[in-house]
Amino acid sequence: MAYSSEWMDILNQVDDFCNDNHVVWFRGHSDATYKLNSGLFRSDIPRDLDEYLLYERFRYLHVRRHGHLDHKLLDWELLFVMQHHGVETRLLDWSESFATALFFAFRGWSQESDAEIWLLSPNKLNSMNGQPI
Repeated sequence: MAYSSEWMDILNQVDDFCNDNHVVWFRGHSDATYKLNSGLFRSDIPRDLDEYLLYERFRYLHVRRHGHLDHKLLDWELLFVMQHHGVETRLLDWSESFATALFFAFRGWSQESDAEIWLLSPNKLNSMNGQPI
């Protein structure tokens, strides 16, 4: 079974990016027009940053008081648990697996739009300090 040249080009681009970066994170979208926003920032209601964070804080305190069994979790750990259970947070899910991103890119995909895979070097992002790479 032979693969198309387009698919091989994609795999080569991913391989080149992975070879240039020690750690790579992937994210798949079923529609290339989607913005790279977390669930908290996908609302159609325009809000300023303080309103978004206030809403997230309200949800966080609600889960902390009523919905979570292990109240010894640190703030970020509880946000991770909330994100995993579908609560809108500022966190954006990434994977270290290209196959996982590919799954999410084609889950719910229709041929009317292009699917998309984002690649991110978290080490380079952390070292940017406001400077473009």
